[in-house]
Amino acid sequence: MKALLAADLSNAQTGLLEVLATAWSKDGKWPQWGYVQHHFERLHPRDHDAETVLRSLPRASGNPGYGLTTAPGHHPIDETDRIRLTIAAARPPELFRRNAGEPFLLVLQHMVELWNDRTVTPDSIGKAHLRSDQLPARLNLPGPFITGLPDLLAHEPGITTGNNNSTAPDGNWKREITRSVTAYRGIDNLDDYIRRTCEIVKNKRKGITGATFTRSQVLGSGTQTTHIVQQAAPAPAERPPCLDDSLLTEVEQAARNTKWKVDKLLTLCRELNSSYAHSNPYACAALLRAILDHIPPSSATKTSNRSPPSTPSPSNAPTRHTPKDSPPSRTSPTMHCTARSAPASPSSP
Repeated sequence: MKALLAADLSNAQTGLLEVLATAWSKDGKWPQWGYVQHHFERLHPRDHDAETVLRSLPRASGNPGYGLTTAPGHHPIDETDRIRLTIAAARPPELFRRNAGEPFLLVLQHMVELWNDRTVTPDSIGKAHLRSDQLPARLNLPGPFITGLPDLLAHEPGITTGNNNSTAPDGNWKREITRSVTAYRGIDNLDDYIRRTCEIVKNKRKGITGATFTRSQVLGSGTQTTHIVQQAAPAPAERPPCLDDSLLTEVEQAARNTKWKVDKLLTLCRELNSSYAHSNPYACAALLRAILDHIPPSSATKTSNRSPPSTPSPSNAPTRHTPKDSPPSRTSPTMHCTARSAPASPSSP
């Protein structure tokens, strides 16, 4: 939660959010990642590449958790992928706050009203729907916002919609409202919305599905009653990331005053955190090996082959001969860290 509310974004991070917000504000549709890369790198030619900046944005409750954007998946991101801003991103860019954040809060309270006003009788539970052609005029919603609202709702982790959804050929849409909106009753500012969403995401990660409940099931003639109690699953201990985010931020900031390029190293570190959070031990092992290959140059060591074998061979040990027709043994190339003036390249085997 604090990672989002107290985040001090760099110029590059803010610039990336503004590229996404500007494109979305035109027609309520998210651009392809290739478009974002092109325009961001034209505006910030001296900064890191767009994907590195994207993965450096703060997130709450781990990965994927809740952040300023939808969580980037595979690496590298395909040019045809679409990265979206969340409502949490409506605080830094003024354009997105005005065109998405503030209208979203108005619609959210309208959804709560529709939920409360639905018809409910002892024999029939009515449904509540949000319809694009029935949004109150008093809300004064921008056209692109109305177009993009279903997609915004779909990517807010604290809000779910039902199964009775549709989109007509003329662009009008309908979304079924669920009880999830009641968690935001009375929320009228972005900070409170972000806090509530972070709480919901955190509870989901801990396995809290709701309070304990009792259900009475009448069997036979109704003279026998069985009480079934379902307890919430025990919450697993939430472990910290493998590499602290603040450490990665320090490395990124320190690299600005050195000749070393650390883009790939930071990407490997963030992928390690992601694999660690998803309990992927083999991926973690491979990433640790790749990260270690980057460490020696920063310690004034030319290669990573600087540690002697743990057990030296005795002088009288038999020598193993290789047949003449055997192919020569291959050794793994050693990775060297390269200054910014030249691209990184492995040494010859």
